[in-house]
Amino acid sequence: MSQYNFEIIENSSPAFIKAIEEGLGQSTPSNITPRHYRPLLLVLRNREKKIIAGFEGSTYWGWLNIRLLWVSKDLRGKGIGEQLIKKAEEIAKERKCFSAVVDTFSFQARGFYEKLGYKIFGKLDDFPPGETRYYLSKQLT
Repeated sequence: MSQYNFEIIENSSPAFIKAIEEGLGQSTPSNITPRHYRPLLLVLRNREKKIIAGFEGSTYWGWLNIRLLWVSKDLRGKGIGEQLIKKAEEIAKERKCFSAVVDTFSFQARGFYEKLGYKIFGKLDDFPPGETRYYLSKQLT
C-alpha cells in the first residue's frame, strides 16, 4: 500500500488551484523575477445587468495573458471585443507589462487578434482534429 493517494477532482475549486500555484511558486529559483500575478476581469452588462461580453486574463512577469474573450452573438462585429482587448492592454501597461499573449483556434478569432496587431509565433495542428490552435503575441510598449 502506497503512502500517497491520487485523487481525481472533477470540479476544481480556488483552494486547490491556490495550493498548486503556491507550491509551484515556492519551487521557482530565487534568481527569477518575481511573478507579481494579478487577475484581470472585465465585463460589459446591459441595462438589465446581464453580462453580454467579458474578458478574463491575468498579468505576470511583464505579460498580459489573455485567457478568455467573449461577446454575445448579437453584439459581434460592433467593436466591443476590440474595446475589451484595448482596455485590458491599457490596464496591462499600467501594470508595467510590455507584451501580451493569447491562443485561439482556426474556427475562432485568429483574424480578430491579427487585426489588433498580434503576430503568430506558434501553432498546433489537429487540435482539435482538422483544426489548428494558434499562439499569438503583441508588443505593448
